Amino acid sequence: MRIGQLATVAGTTTRTVRHYHRLGLLEEPRRRPNGYREYTVSDAVRLMRIRWLATSGVPLGSVADILADEKSDEDVRDMVADLRALVIAIEDQQAELARRGAQLTSVLAEAERGNPISVLPAGLGAAFTDAINDAPSSAVASALRRDRDLVEALVMSGKASEGFLSGYEGTMADDGQHEQYLAVLAEWSNLEGAVRTPRTRRSRRSRAGFSSSSLST
Repeated sequence: MRIGQLATVAGTTTRTVRHYHRLGLLEEPRRRPNGYREYTVSDAVRLMRIRWLATSGVPLGSVADILADEKSDEDVRDMVADLRALVIAIEDQQAELARRGAQLTSVLAEAERGNPISVLPAGLGAAFTDAINDAPSSAVASALRRDRDLVEALVMSGKASEGFLSGYEGTMADDGQHEQYLAVLAEWSNLEGAVRTPRTRRSRRSRAGFSSSSLST
């Protein structure tokens, strides 16, 4: 059979066949008097085996060793070790894809509900949203947003344990603890405002003085 027929039988291309020739994976057959290569059924089977291993994830550099008719005990051990490493790598990739899939599924669910996209567990994220919307003042709402951002940062950095998040969510869900939490935020917000106010007044006086001196000159 010709190279085009061989490629069709193996489900590949003539370019791939020639590439395997260059790599030494597939021997070049004898040429007929007209100059065309003449491939046999054995060549087709060999090519299909190469393709089968390649599509299974085996690097082309390892295919020849796997298909070798004669192998020493050391060759077999090396082959097994290489194949095991490939399987482990694929399992790691599958685990990572599963993690991404679960994460995206959670994000999609929140988006479909019309909720803000957040790395926080759904219950905790909803609790923060409700607390912010129902905050007694803009200062407390701002403090809640800052607190939520810090918790999100901990989650994204991998430093927030399940116990920490569940405890936080429990605090938000418990009416008594939630009131205490808001009271603390309100107190700190008031303190922050009290600290900032004198600075603002001083800066205003400084600007006023600067303006007066500028006008007098």
